[in-house]
Amino acid sequence: MSWIERKHLEEALCKGSLVLEISPALLLNDDEHQLTPLISTIPTAHCREDVTVIIPTHRRIPVGLNRFLEQSTNVWVLQNGTVEQRFPSHENLTVSMVDWKGHGKTRSEAVQRVKTPYVFFSVDDAIPLGNCLQYLIEELETGNWDAVVARQIPMPTADLFTRDQLSKWTPHQATSYAISQSDHVGTLYRTQTLKEYPIPDVPIAEDAWWSKDKQIACVPKAVLVHSHPRHTIEVMRREFAIHRQLKQMESSKVSNHRLSISDVVLSGLSALPKYGVREAIRTTGQNLSRFAAHKL
Repeated sequence: MSWIERKHLEEALCKGSLVLEISPALLLNDDEHQLTPLISTIPTAHCREDVTVIIPTHRRIPVGLNRFLEQSTNVWVLQNGTVEQRFPSHENLTVSMVDWKGHGKTRSEAVQRVKTPYVFFSVDDAIPLGNCLQYLIEELETGNWDAVVARQIPMPTADLFTRDQLSKWTPHQATSYAISQSDHVGTLYRTQTLKEYPIPDVPIAEDAWWSKDKQIACVPKAVLVHSHPRHTIEVMRREFAIHRQLKQMESSKVSNHRLSISDVVLSGLSALPKYGVREAIRTTGQNLSRFAAHKL
């Protein structure tokens, strides 16, 4: 599939199309199961009344809003930007203007107003595929987990590095499996759990903080489409901020956060053959930020 074909596929996905055309030959090579979920057809999505979807945004109408509205009767958008957006009128949608108090406190304050048994945190550039919330609730109801995470697959135009990273973070498997931390791109909690163990008041990496000593699973059949272009400066700033938080944690389940300078250099060199010069530079910058966050 050419980039133009991938772009057209992505545009159709973002517009909410339920019928996406993908070459059968391409699907045969979909070893990481990142395209096949896009064409999975589910006749009727379950619209749950027992889960509140919370999506903070400062920049846009959430790309996956229509898909969320099909799956929950309680979709809350926390608008914290300076530009007002024209949101569609929908009985399942509540839009609130809020002050941004960081990733942790903004979400935690919203939870205090939730009346449903479950809460699902997401972001404004994620699109849930059919019955994502239904599958997550079913798994959480088994009682084995404190929280459950949706599997993430990349946008069709995502670069190879991003596709590979997501296949490592939430790989496709036949059954649910333990994962190191929750991820607020798409995580379901029991509301009571969040009231007993609130989301920490930290500016970023609140999901990693909350996950300490918790049992968390990824549910592979609950799928979110989410990725965005990697810009070197933005990647470096975000990684530095996240890893400053990880440094403060007494123990972290997040892997490879302690790097040496030689590790930083080798990460760039190892990325070069498969991903090219640009990604080698981005990877070096990303790991340099991680190194600096733990050393400074």
